[in-house]
Amino acid sequence: MTHFLRTDPSVPAKQKEIALSAGLEKGAFDDTKGYPHQLYVREARRMVSDTVVTQKDMEGRTNPADSVGLASYGVDEWPYATVALDGKVALMGGYYSMLYLEEEHRGIYKIPYRAIVPKKAQCANLLVPVCVSASHIAMTSIRMEPVWMILGESAGVAATMAVKSGSAVQDVPYAELYPKLRALAQKVDIPKRKETKAK
Repeated sequence: MTHFLRTDPSVPAKQKEIALSAGLEKGAFDDTKGYPHQLYVREARRMVSDTVVTQKDMEGRTNPADSVGLASYGVDEWPYATVALDGKVALMGGYYSMLYLEEEHRGIYKIPYRAIVPKKAQCANLLVPVCVSASHIAMTSIRMEPVWMILGESAGVAATMAVKSGSAVQDVPYAELYPKLRALAQKVDIPKRKETKAK
């Protein structure tokens, strides 16, 4: 986009001047001409399983019975595309910034086991704790490393159970998985609200 703003004849002079003055930070990554050594990929491809975590989950409108972890980071969406619209530049996305969609439990919501396993017809021996089955909005919250660690631990326990029983990951009985997760102090249930006494 910066190259376009600097070079395209359709760009107004003021925007071109601003683009020409912008650049990469000097002194931080001189050995790579100002570019960092690693790219930050905020969101990439995600699995689509039988269950997709969506905004409804974040709003507390669902209560999955097979929770393998909790998330609580608010919706934090950045623009994901720049498009021309009516002769101007418009951003797509970026509708929310750190918004908790469910106040009663301070934005805490459950992530179901079904969201970390693929459809059984597609693959029976894979657990997916990072590229979890989630919508774009839900992924803006799930993408936090603590959530991935929680889902990774739950996936590891489920994988062990599947290997020991010789079954598909989709057939791991949640009634047996749940107590194993709780024994590891895994948080899978939304905490009960503390009632405040009126004075």
